[in-house]
Amino acid sequence: MTIVQRFDGDNWSPIEATSLRESDIFIANGNTYIAKGPASVDTESGKLTISADPYSEGPIIIDLGGNPETEYIMMVSDFVGSGVTNFNDGTMMICDMNCKHGYVYSPRLAIKDLNEFCKKHKETYSKFYDKHRDEIDDGKAIHLESFW
Repeated sequence: MTIVQRFDGDNWSPIEATSLRESDIFIANGNTYIAKGPASVDTESGKLTISADPYSEGPIIIDLGGNPETEYIMMVSDFVGSGVTNFNDGTMMICDMNCKHGYVYSPRLAIKDLNEFCKKHKETYSKFYDKHRDEIDDGKAIHLESFW
């Protein structure tokens, strides 16, 4: 039995690899992939085959803070030391989908709603940064327990 972490909504959940379906985003062996179809196990050898491509978040977009629609998203992103994933469907989430740790720092919301969420909870994120400043500034990923 091989367990992978499947992205489900706004968190990662452990599942048996054979439960993967087409378009599932998952982490296996420290890398992020998108499943091209269901996984299978060879009946004779017992070998697991997962048809998948490396996950790509698309082009990197640098937001230097001049956009009022994402002002608080960018602030919180800096507080937690994470990138922001744009799902190209009008939603965003503060997380790095391609990182081995898979940490998620916000819910997946419409961009306007995520900006408001970040504005509302900026003190929570600021306190998190104050507590872990040295590690975050050194580029270390720190887990934040979901509070949403």
